[in-house]
Amino acid sequence: MTQFRPTPGSLTSRRLEERPGCYPSALAVTGGVANTQVPAVVLHAHGAQLKSIESMSSLDALLETECPIWIRINGLGQSQRIAEVLERCRIPSIFHELIVDTPQAPRIDSFADVVALVVHRLQFENNALQLASDQVSILLTHRLLISIEEAGNPQGFEPLTRWLL
Repeated sequence: MTQFRPTPGSLTSRRLEERPGCYPSALAVTGGVANTQVPAVVLHAHGAQLKSIESMSSLDALLETECPIWIRINGLGQSQRIAEVLERCRIPSIFHELIVDTPQAPRIDSFADVVALVVHRLQFENNALQLASDQVSILLTHRLLISIEEAGNPQGFEPLTRWLL
């Protein structure tokens, strides 16, 4: 079995001192942390299907299928639940800090068979008088795309989700 080791320091947290913009109003109301929801889009041969992952056993059942899956983690409020989802998806723990320690510097990294992307979604709020940002992380591995949206905004990828369904 091949052992992978990251280059020392390559996947360490690169937390920004300051967020690029202010908190989106959805995060400002909750003190900067949104409750975690975990929907998934399962891409069956006969079409896509939206599922809500309420328990780890329902996630395990989805992972046992041979279908490509997009797991959407919305909100960082339940870090233990997020860690459990990532662990069950066999995402190396070295990526966990990049996701929950916000705001991170934008980056793209890879380790073993996982590619990670961290970006900031920028938008205007309050009649275009205020720039707001939230972090979006994307992990890609075999048959799995995992997106982690800091703000937990259900509209974040809504047009893409609607198109897939």
